[in-house]
Amino acid sequence: MELMKSKSITPNLITYSTAISAVAKAGQWRAALGLLEHMRKERVQPDAVVFNYVISALSKGGQWDASLRLLQV
Repeated sequence: MELMKSKSITPNLITYSTAISAVAKAGQWRAALGLLEHMRKERVQPDAVVFNYVISALSKGGQWDASLRLLQV
């Protein structure tokens, strides 16, 4: 994401979704949450697929409470 910004390329839903999918597959729930937060700050609206990836990362990390909180938002 930082490389994209350095090249003046604006991340969009697809790039965020892909990045979140990658960190979710690696079980990196903190990174998934960080990307979701960054996505929101950049005013890119997450979709159901993005939330699914984040919830997957949280569940792999045993973060069940965080998964439930995310569903309630």
